[in-house]
Amino acid sequence: MCIRDSNTVDLNKQALKASDRLDCYRFCQAILARSSNALVIFDEVEEILSDGSFSEFGFKSEKGFTKGLLNTVLETNSTPAIWITNTVRGVDPAYLRRFDMVVQLNTPVERFKKKIAWRVFKDLPINESVVERMVRHKKVTPAHFEKVNRICQRIGVSTPEEAGLVASKILNGDLKAVHAGPLETARPEKKKYRIELPYRPELINCDADIQALTQNLDVDTSVRICSFGPPGTGKTAWARHLAESLDKPLLVKHAADILDKYLGESEKNTAEVFREAEKTDSVLMLDEVDSFLPDRANASRHWEITQANQFLTAMESFEGILICATNLKDNLDPATMRRFDFKINFDYLQTEQTALIAVDLLEALGVKVTKSQESALCAEFRNLELAHGDFAALLRRYSAMKAKPDWRQLVEDLKDEANYRNVDQSKAIGFMAELE
Repeated sequence: MCIRDSNTVDLNKQALKASDRLDCYRFCQAILARSSNALVIFDEVEEILSDGSFSEFGFKSEKGFTKGLLNTVLETNSTPAIWITNTVRGVDPAYLRRFDMVVQLNTPVERFKKKIAWRVFKDLPINESVVERMVRHKKVTPAHFEKVNRICQRIGVSTPEEAGLVASKILNGDLKAVHAGPLETARPEKKKYRIELPYRPELINCDADIQALTQNLDVDTSVRICSFGPPGTGKTAWARHLAESLDKPLLVKHAADILDKYLGESEKNTAEVFREAEKTDSVLMLDEVDSFLPDRANASRHWEITQANQFLTAMESFEGILICATNLKDNLDPATMRRFDFKINFDYLQTEQTALIAVDLLEALGVKVTKSQESALCAEFRNLELAHGDFAALLRRYSAMKAKPDWRQLVEDLKDEANYRNVDQSKAIGFMAELE
């Protein structure tokens, strides 16, 4: 394919007027009219398409052509063309409707930006932490990567430290110019105090084959999943594992992120959350979904019903993977359950699962476990209701204290965690107790 770019400057490198640029475009169209394999690129068309209400830096320019002429140009296009602009603000709607397609190109999502960045920086010595900071900033685009790489190559950057310094100076200058915040400051490397346990889906106790679901779920599907069960049973961990398996980001939102005391704001927040998930191509996880979808039969205010209806509408129209999690399934509106394609009940660990996670925890801390001790663990855990969250809490405690408990100490600590959960939560505490 032959591609022609309509120039913005003349032979003397002087900026062309809008009328001259349009003439150049019409000339390209004329000479390529008989070509069956050509494409014209017309860049920076803001001034061409302006309706006169907006002009750069507040100055209006004389276009030198009539609206009728431009309409004719758009309607009699002989060679396929792409008109490019940074904004449609101030563009006459009459012009826009004459295009066959109007496409908005947003900044790529983080996972794609990262792939582009490393492709651009393949010959540049640059630290991964610097690239991560660049990728995370919403106002940094692939064009910035090209700019950083070009300047670094031109001045002969030879070390990761120099590349990071140059990248920060260039990008922070650009970001400040468009009134955007700077890149995140480099954080000093900290020694991890917490040891992570490996994610093992076979050690999650639920009534569905989540391994098969994770492996077979279509990455481009639209599906709604309800995960319910006691706290700490692995609902969020599985959602994170599913997103990683699909190579998608995970967007987690809680009730506090959406619900608002002001009338109508919760509905706006709901719509914005779903838009964000679609824009970033994320697996969307909504925790505490019983707060969004309470039983409407018990609703005493009109806005409660409106809020639930808005959420259901957004949920049904969402073109992506939605996971709704709750610890209180019985509080959900019964009519909502039929809207979920999968309903997965996460429960406390089985005895054998508990023992295996206990062994994982001890070995992660550098404590060896014998076969006889594994059998003893099974016997001790037989009548305990334990969840992954109990092990996570103890692992953080042991890691922070650099402790190496033996298996007997671990058993006692886990029993304490189970007892804490069984404490009567209905009894008022603090100043509320004084009111009784």
